[in-house]
Amino acid sequence: MKKFRRMVGLALVFTSTLALLFAAPMSEQQASVSSPAPVNEVQVQPTPRFVVHPTPERWGTELGVLNQTGYTFVSLDIYSERMSNLSPNQENLLTTPLESGDRVQINLLHHLLLFNELSRQDSKPFYYTAIDEDGDYFQGVWDPAHDLWTISLDFEDYRGDYLARRFPADGAVFGVLNRINSPIIEFSFAPADENLLGEAVLLPGQEAIIPAVLALGSVDEDKSTYRWDAYDESGQRYTGYYSPAESSKAITIFPMSQVYIQEGQYELIVDNQLDDAIWYLFAMTGQEYLYGDWGDDLLGYTIILEGQEEQVDLYGSPRLAQLLDSGWEGRLYLVAETYDEGSYLVYTEVSPDYPYMYVSVNASRLIDESIYQEEEEGVELVLYNNTQGQLWILHESTEPVQPSYGEDLLGDGIWEHDQFITLSVERPFVDSGQQLYLWAYDKDGQPYLRTWSGGEGRVLIYTEADRVL
Repeated sequence: MKKFRRMVGLALVFTSTLALLFAAPMSEQQASVSSPAPVNEVQVQPTPRFVVHPTPERWGTELGVLNQTGYTFVSLDIYSERMSNLSPNQENLLTTPLESGDRVQINLLHHLLLFNELSRQDSKPFYYTAIDEDGDYFQGVWDPAHDLWTISLDFEDYRGDYLARRFPADGAVFGVLNRINSPIIEFSFAPADENLLGEAVLLPGQEAIIPAVLALGSVDEDKSTYRWDAYDESGQRYTGYYSPAESSKAITIFPMSQVYIQEGQYELIVDNQLDDAIWYLFAMTGQEYLYGDWGDDLLGYTIILEGQEEQVDLYGSPRLAQLLDSGWEGRLYLVAETYDEGSYLVYTEVSPDYPYMYVSVNASRLIDESIYQEEEEGVELVLYNNTQGQLWILHESTEPVQPSYGEDLLGDGIWEHDQFITLSVERPFVDSGQQLYLWAYDKDGQPYLRTWSGGEGRVLIYTEADRVL
């Protein structure tokens, strides 16, 4: 019996020794990555091993993702074929952007569908789709049964044909994909400026499927590029360009598309739809235009080529900058001139509530120089409405009393504030020296009177002072 007890004792000692021998390497593999503990005296020791990013345990509750693409990702989805059939919509596993060179640990318990699918351990492959901040797609395959549980995203995963496969160039639909963190409430192509979303709201991560004939119906396919604009629910603008020559009918709205304008500042886009380049551009109020006080050229050394768009700095003119900084609101007239001195007139509304402005210069906007010249047939008067309101009726008379009837020279139109119209006066009347009375009426019937006779200036400005009481 004693001999037996001694043998048991020896066995116990031997077992403990084995445990110590096998425990040492295990502690080395799990060494801490933290800094060495502080000491009170100098110590000399061998350099220890440590693991910077321990690989998560296979079939555990965490999954590592390492970004080695050179790009920053804003979305990552991991799924199996079965998950895709159960839930076709992408799920973003990232809570913050994943920059190149960074690594993230995904807690699978926060994504139960993925966790449960991995728990099946059925040796079937999983797929991942990642989207970077430029809207580009990366795709790959991951085998959880054999691959490391740290997925490495590499540039080889880039899929430049992803959108072309989903929205082919010859397809019947156009896709608008929201990759920002705010709902999109407006989307349009310039110059149509029609909200293609209608009453729909495009939430983050969603995509709008628009009939191609509706989205591109007003677009000139001969044009190389044209601009799109989107607005989120806070009024922030996002913009970019699309070309009919692209391989896919799709646009991705991502954070880099955001337009930053300081408070009180304005942005102007000029679209040249002429068959000639625009060499000069002038901006002015209505009165300045009528008196030929056009100010400074805003393009400087820039030329807007035919079929192209250009962002113009309105603050390049000191006089215009002072006007805008003063809080002025109203209609801003722009005169674009080509090299052969053809002049084209367009306008846009200036308001702090809408700091983004767009004008399209086309052949129909050519200025008729005859209104500044006295022809043999007669002269052209320029009438400008500066009454701060609308004028609904315009009568002409040779008598100083209000006419009780007569042709309304405005027809069915309404003469808006800060707009000008032209009026032809025949040569016999000009030569007669008679006085012409021009009666304008607002919607309430309030009359405004201006007079003119041959030899006088041909610009007539209606103001509050011209009210007939």
